[in-house]
Amino acid sequence: QVESKLASSQSTLTEQIRSTAEAWEQSAKSRFNNQELKVESLQTDLQTCVQQHESRFDAIQMQSKALSESVQELGMLKEQLSEAFQSSIDSFVSQIREELSSRLDLCDVEIKQSAEKLSRLESTAELWHTAST
Repeated sequence: QVESKLASSQSTLTEQIRSTAEAWEQSAKSRFNNQELKVESLQTDLQTCVQQHESRFDAIQMQSKALSESVQELGMLKEQLSEAFQSSIDSFVSQIREELSSRLDLCDVEIKQSAEKLSRLESTAELWHTAST
């Protein structure tokens, strides 16, 4: 009779352990699936952010190129003007060059900042990709 009770207790205990282990396994699988979904969502968000910064970076580069071309065109225009207006034109061109130079400097700063942000986003994306695999 003692052996019967012992066997019954052992069977009950084994079943409880198996049940607890299965519950833990299901909980772990559920948490893992939730984490995978979060990682996928973050990867999508990061990819969108990277694309937006790349687009902005390209736009800033095009603006910078257009401003550089404008400076060159102003230089050529200066050469074509008559000497009678040379003094006032020199002043005008100088002011415009200063303004364009200032804008170019701002564009350069924005390009550098965007490049740094893009680099950080790519690093973060690589970390998330590495973490998710």
